[in-house]
Amino acid sequence: MGAGSLASGALTGTAGRAAAPATGSGSHAGHAARPGRLRAARLAWVLAAAGCVVLAALAGIMLGSNLLSPAEVLRALTGDRTTAAGQVVYGLRLPRTLAGLVVGLALGAATAIMQSLTRNPLAEPGILGINAGASVAVVLSASLTGAMGATSNMVAAFVGAAAASAGVYFLGIAGRRNSSPVRLALAGVAISAALTAITQTIILGDQAVFNEFRFWVVGNLEGRAYADLLIPACVIVLGLLAAVAVVPGLSALALGEEAAIGLGVRVGLIRTCALIAVTLLAAAATAIAGPLTFVGLAVTVIARRVMRDSLGWTLVLAALLGAAWMLAADVLARIIVAPAEIQVGIVASLAGAPFFIWIVRRTKGLNRS
Repeated sequence: MGAGSLASGALTGTAGRAAAPATGSGSHAGHAARPGRLRAARLAWVLAAAGCVVLAALAGIMLGSNLLSPAEVLRALTGDRTTAAGQVVYGLRLPRTLAGLVVGLALGAATAIMQSLTRNPLAEPGILGINAGASVAVVLSASLTGAMGATSNMVAAFVGAAAASAGVYFLGIAGRRNSSPVRLALAGVAISAALTAITQTIILGDQAVFNEFRFWVVGNLEGRAYADLLIPACVIVLGLLAAVAVVPGLSALALGEEAAIGLGVRVGLIRTCALIAVTLLAAAATAIAGPLTFVGLAVTVIARRVMRDSLGWTLVLAALLGAAWMLAADVLARIIVAPAEIQVGIVASLAGAPFFIWIVRRTKGLNRS
């Protein structure tokens, strides 16, 4: 479902509703009832997704190598931290669940904005070089300091992802009156290729860095502490606020630059703000969990098909579905080979790739949906 089709459908529907009184009271009533039913259906989807997030979060706290009963979890959450269950909940599972929650929210929202910005229903934040920038920064940090701790990885990943996105901005948008989503995508591909080559050069020349990097690069939520999540979570909140703020402008841009300018939209400003929102969201998510693939892409396909012509509703649903997806993947990562576990990035990719292929094969004319 292309962004242009979304906004065009919305304006067409608005025009139809405005003309309804001239066609008779029965037609007017039908037009008036249709938006109400549509809003109710959208709200139902959002509430269902929020319910899935709650259930997945509870499962993430209860399930693992040691199964906790609902009563034990309830006692721990209400303040009893002295028991073994309380220590497991507060020391291990709750921060891990919170990490999966904010990462999923960020990736879902970032992908929804990215697809609208580039007018490409298959785009994801990685097209801005965010994953490549985070990777090269992590290996450079490890090569220079000789260590890959959780905190140093998070700082390096965020700085690298933000720097790569800034490079894409200056190549693809800044200072160009005729900037286009195509130029932005091409700049992202070029920078990603260059940074990937640098990463491979470093890890091939340093076996110790390679041994550490190969675990980080597949994505992981294990061992996250509350302190590790504070700054990235604040960045994600800022990114979500920026994403909400650019929704009206991006919806107008879906009609084309000339139409958006005619509506009073400052095209360059909207694209820049949208790019900043995507960078904040995806960079913070990558800093927490490493470079994850298919999470935002798969859930945004669902959200776009369900919400049709509304970017705002698509953004909300994609964020909630992303959170539920990450939490469910983390639970599976813990129980598939219990008492051992596998990294959440592997599960998220294994689940997301075939699901996305299935969606694409069943969708005729994805851009026109």
